[in-house]
Amino acid sequence: MRFFIILFYIIFFIPAVFADDGGPIKVKRIECKYVEHPKAQSVYFLISDDDKSAQKIFLWSKDKFKNNKVEVIRKLRLIEFWDRTEDEVWSMWREDGKIYNPSMSCVPLSENFDPVKYFENYIKKEIEEQKKKNIF
Repeated sequence: MRFFIILFYIIFFIPAVFADDGGPIKVKRIECKYVEHPKAQSVYFLISDDDKSAQKIFLWSKDKFKNNKVEVIRKLRLIEFWDRTEDEVWSMWREDGKIYNPSMSCVPLSENFDPVKYFENYIKKEIEEQKKKNIF
């Protein structure tokens, strides 16, 4: 019986010690931006303190933005953001912030920048400009 208890611990608990979690995420506020696009096209990730979830904030259209809760998976070389709402995965290299999209890269987001307020102001401005352009 003692043998089976020891075997149980070896099989189920020892591998957890060597799991590929990559350690804690060092930068909790991330901006992923296109190389040649305006700031409004950026996607922002605000990672929770426990590194298990994040808010993904992005412009959905000229008059709407989304704030989706995403699951965060830490790996040794990658951080994955699983957005079940949009059915997509964003994989970011931990070493340099590159995304699996050649025209995007991620950088730390300044502490005093609020993406929600930014998009609210951006949309308000876009709506006002569109109202001025409307002929009918």
